[in-house]
Amino acid sequence: MPRPVFLILLSPPPEDDRPHHWSLFVPEPGRPSSGKYITLGRSSLSGSGAYFRIYKHGYDLDALSRAPLMESAGSSGGQEQQQTRRNLPNFERLYLGSVPDEWVVDLVRNDQSTGADEAEDIFVVEAERVDVPAWVSRGESLQRASQSWIAAFIRRLIEVGILSSSAYNVVENAFGK
Repeated sequence: MPRPVFLILLSPPPEDDRPHHWSLFVPEPGRPSSGKYITLGRSSLSGSGAYFRIYKHGYDLDALSRAPLMESAGSSGGQEQQQTRRNLPNFERLYLGSVPDEWVVDLVRNDQSTGADEAEDIFVVEAERVDVPAWVSRGESLQRASQSWIAAFIRRLIEVGILSSSAYNVVENAFGK
């Protein structure tokens, strides 16, 4: 059964003028909001630092719209609750194509470890072949770097036949958002 592949555009909060942060997402079968999430991070979000690849397995996209909130001291034991935050960024899923299920190695499926080896996953293997941007100086945008790196990663997936060339049209259109 084919697995969809999405470009995720994470928009900043409305009061923020930064560009979208990009990621790649491959959902688990039957769970459209949980799956493999690949993006770019930086060792220091507030200043200079090195970029690095981030691989999250069993990642819950719905977590982008929830934030933990501690109950007040007068409530039941200070347990954590989930509450929707109005100022959290929104995200958009753009369909890039689909791949055979056997090409995707899930380390987590249905919130359980599968015992699989990440090194066998075609997305991780190809992401490791795309250079991350060099050291960044203060003021350079993680969002712009994520766009460039994810675009290069998708080009790589097209070059090796994992995605069709139509996926790059999606990327080109996303640059305008």
